[in-house]
Amino acid sequence: MDGMDVMVLDNNFNIIGIVDDYQSLIWTERYNEAGDFQLDGDLYSTISKYCKPGYYAKIGKSDTLMVIENIEASEEPRTSNKITVKGRSIDTILERRVLWEFITTSGKVQSIIKKLITENAIEPVLPQRKIPNLYFVETNDPYIDSKSLNTIQFENDNLYETIQTLCQSFDIGYKMKVLGNSFAFGLYYGVDRSYKQTINPYVIFSEEYDNISESRYQCDRAKYKNVALVGGAGDGDQKFRVVAGDEALSGLDRFEMYLDSGLTDNNGEISHQDYAYQVMTKGNEALKEAQKINTIDGKIVPDMFKYGIDYNMGDILQYKGIMGTSSPVRITEFIRCLDASGYKEYPSYILLEGGNKNV
Repeated sequence: MDGMDVMVLDNNFNIIGIVDDYQSLIWTERYNEAGDFQLDGDLYSTISKYCKPGYYAKIGKSDTLMVIENIEASEEPRTSNKITVKGRSIDTILERRVLWEFITTSGKVQSIIKKLITENAIEPVLPQRKIPNLYFVETNDPYIDSKSLNTIQFENDNLYETIQTLCQSFDIGYKMKVLGNSFAFGLYYGVDRSYKQTINPYVIFSEEYDNISESRYQCDRAKYKNVALVGGAGDGDQKFRVVAGDEALSGLDRFEMYLDSGLTDNNGEISHQDYAYQVMTKGNEALKEAQKINTIDGKIVPDMFKYGIDYNMGDILQYKGIMGTSSPVRITEFIRCLDASGYKEYPSYILLEGGNKNV
């Protein structure tokens, strides 16, 4: 099928060959997680001829480059000869580095991520840690530019996992592209095409438009909390405490919880401001776990609105489901699959706050 042939490239991005005789291919792109692919076929196909660990794979329908990481082959006389090739998106090359030094920093999230990548992969102190031809592409997206952190500390964590955690905390996407022989890493937020805005054309998935199926709805607020009193160092009336969440909430709209952070101030060695931030962060993490379970779900039929034309990865769309539920959703995954049953493609999404969900 056009656009689903797999092009295999070597470590210098030279084309080694085209794989078009496979039995099945699943190709998945994601917003702020690694994408992946799986290629299955006959042991004596061009898969085994061209694919090698460390080589790259790409298809015409996607601008995501994948790294071949795993090859499994089996030969069983008079039964079958199989080969399976798996890999993940090119951004995972950052997983090959850890944060080499203890880091304390603050500021805009984009600047922090750029600092982490620069010091550990682009211009590290140890030249052997450098990833050749890697650079960071800054964005002027106002949403990303508005996100910042007070003092935050990192200690010998994996570089990729740290970036992923930061991006997921602020609902920011990331992508690495190959331009010539260079790796270009950057952040993005996606375009709002929901009812929350009036600038861009709406993209709506609903039963009314016959472009969703298997619609589901769930709401559970039994363990919901929105304000946390968080304890720190000390005992009794001398115990350090901060409030996390929306302290202005009142009456029956206020759902409180208490949390002992388990953090110490090292006998006063940590400044009051930094310690308060660390304790409050623990509270915010607990509140995030104690949110309402509030979902509307269903399978999107991507016939009316086309991925890559009407919307892209990370875009915010409008979803209208059963029981009058309506909410903005973010596209976080797009899957393409070609096998003996034919070609299929469909997006996955997460529910965002701000819609009318009848709760």
